[in-house]
Amino acid sequence: MRVLGVDPGVTKIGLAIVDGRGVQSYRLSSSPRLPTFNKSLNAAIEYAYNEFGKYLDEEKPDLVALEIVPAFGRMSYREQIVAVATVMKIACISRKILYVEFTPRSWHKKLCGTAKVTKTEVKEFVCGKHQLVPDMPQDLYDAIGIATVGWQEAMK
Repeated sequence: MRVLGVDPGVTKIGLAIVDGRGVQSYRLSSSPRLPTFNKSLNAAIEYAYNEFGKYLDEEKPDLVALEIVPAFGRMSYREQIVAVATVMKIACISRKILYVEFTPRSWHKKLCGTAKVTKTEVKEFVCGKHQLVPDMPQDLYDAIGIATVGWQEAMK
């Protein structure tokens, strides 16, 4: 079972593949800025769909584990992340790839045993579990953590 973990962000997207042997690959991708109600919004969404679709086609995951965040207010950074995550879900559906969603607190609890963890604690846990060196951007540790939780849940 190959699981793609996705940590969507406004400027960067963490992507990581985890299977029964551990971490197989990871990548930090740029995330399109989604402007408020103008002509370039469609272009940004199309870019996100195409770039994520390429990664799905290259890595061929069996499952995508996606971090979700609540959106509220006007086009805040959270709403931009929700927009990017929604485009990713559409890319999964169009390729008939299953996806699961985790809130930050839910995957933190499943990974570390508690919902309230720091970024440093996530990094330490992921490095310890997968024998990684602690010199990568945080988005990658989050993506690896999300993929690990997705894989653990799929194996139940």
